Amino acid sequence: MGNAPELVGAQNYVSSGLRYTNCDSKGLSSVPSGIPDNTQALQLQGNRIKRLPDGLFDAVGHILANFHILYLSGHLLMVVPEGVFNRLVNLQNLFLNQNQLSALPTGVFDHLVNLNELYLDNNQLQAIPHAVFDQLTELTRLDMEANQLKSLPPKLFDKLGKLMRLQLHANQLTTVPTAVFDLSTARDAGSKCDMRVPPVTLAMEMACCVMTTWMEVRC
Repeated sequence: MGNAPELVGAQNYVSSGLRYTNCDSKGLSSVPSGIPDNTQALQLQGNRIKRLPDGLFDAVGHILANFHILYLSGHLLMVVPEGVFNRLVNLQNLFLNQNQLSALPTGVFDHLVNLNELYLDNNQLQAIPHAVFDQLTELTRLDMEANQLKSLPPKLFDKLGKLMRLQLHANQLTTVPTAVFDLSTARDAGSKCDMRVPPVTLAMEMACCVMTTWMEVRC
């Protein structure tokens, strides 16, 4: 990983059948080198990482096949390079919450085809690219609450056929247009949910079922 610091004082343990390497709150300013080869869940929360360099994970390609969970919460990240996660093809949970992200590159998640949960909450996101989630067909949970979103692109979630939980509260949304979801696909799949989802207006709290999705929207 280039000039990355050596891994010192990390805790290694097994939980729920996964091998964790815990580097939380170590005062790190970059992702360390020396990550054990058998790591399946890497915890890097509460450090001071400001950027993820291009090719960050390329030097540890022999480890990446094992990665299932990556915690990058609670840093100072403002930008995520488009190809930085390309090698993490077996990643299931990605935590990017509690950073300072204001935008996402369109293809940043395109190689994460096995991702189940994505946490983008508590950032400063102002807009979402219309196709940024299109390859995440296994996604079941998406958290984007506590950002600065004012609108969502049409059909933003139309590829997320397995999505079960979507959190959008504590943004600046005045409406959530029904076209955000591919309603015809949901009907064809035999969903029993009411497809006539009304726009969500300010001061309204609602939980609505779309494509068997729990959508939590509080503006």
